[in-house]
Amino acid sequence: MMVARLGGALCAALLMSSAAFAQIPAKKPPPPPPPSARDVIDSVSASPDVEDEAKGKYPPLQREESLPLGQIQRAWDKAPASEGIYHLEFSPDRIAKIRVRQFMPVTIVFPEWETLSSDPEAGDSFVFSVQRAGTNKLVVRAKFVGADATITVIGDSGTVYPFYVRAEGANSVNVPDVVVYLHAAPPLAGVVMASNTRDAKDGKPAAPASLKPAVGNGREVTGEKAPDFVKPIAFNPDKLSFDFNMAGDRSIAPQRVFSDGVFTWFDYGVKWDRDDLPAVYRVVDGVDTPVNTRIKGTMLVAEAAGAFTLRNGQRVVCVRPADWEPEGKYAPPAKASAAATSATGPSRRSEAGGI
Repeated sequence: MMVARLGGALCAALLMSSAAFAQIPAKKPPPPPPPSARDVIDSVSASPDVEDEAKGKYPPLQREESLPLGQIQRAWDKAPASEGIYHLEFSPDRIAKIRVRQFMPVTIVFPEWETLSSDPEAGDSFVFSVQRAGTNKLVVRAKFVGADATITVIGDSGTVYPFYVRAEGANSVNVPDVVVYLHAAPPLAGVVMASNTRDAKDGKPAAPASLKPAVGNGREVTGEKAPDFVKPIAFNPDKLSFDFNMAGDRSIAPQRVFSDGVFTWFDYGVKWDRDDLPAVYRVVDGVDTPVNTRIKGTMLVAEAAGAFTLRNGQRVVCVRPADWEPEGKYAPPAKASAAATSATGPSRRSEAGGI
């Protein structure tokens, strides 16, 4: 019992005296005094480079002199200012040839109406790199020399642009192409027509509510994405006319007809898959003359304007513009009159006893 009390008194005494052994935090040493002017002067005098480097005077760097690369192309020395700028009239039946020099990229500028969304196809991507720049430009680089390849570009209009490219070095005697401008007329694209409504006054088809190109490039053109003629004709929607009169067999008659003064469209709509299409003839001097046609959607497109005749077997439809006036009149050869026959006497056949 006494031992327990002595142990408790000892613990209490130790706890009460523990504050005397608490650690006192160390104070932060004061910052060193700034160097005196004498110390600064002594350091500068001991190392003269300090003063020179403070004034931007650094010692020369001993190294080997660099030699010229010898990669200047002398073909540029006397080349005219227009050299390297290539203007090309694009044609779908010809391949554009482009000369590319290593370390000199070539920029191909496509027509302003064309846009490029798909990546170009390079025949040799190891030698040539092709990148799109903007909506209608390509940049071609040659990574090596002494090689050639083809590059195929498909525009959003559906036009296929084939290129032949050749990689040459700095020792080439030919000035390379730097900028290539492609010039081409816009291909005819599809036209979105208005509903088949008629004017309340005269019963004629109403003007279309909206006309827009199927390509989506903001150009008002119409026709084929890949026409079979070399230079397509631009389409002017302001010249569209829907004033046509038709007479004849309804089974081969189109639902509507319209023309821009250059081409004429015969739209069959839902009848396209149900009936045989007629042959199209243009009326010239009163005579039905064959005309070139092509198919666009549910329409027959005649590459002519004016009056037409549609024929399918014995079925005939006459299509005439509302303001059309005949250009001429067909006059069959005149038959010999009875008086002329009697004046010349009996015919040889009756003299021979024929019927």
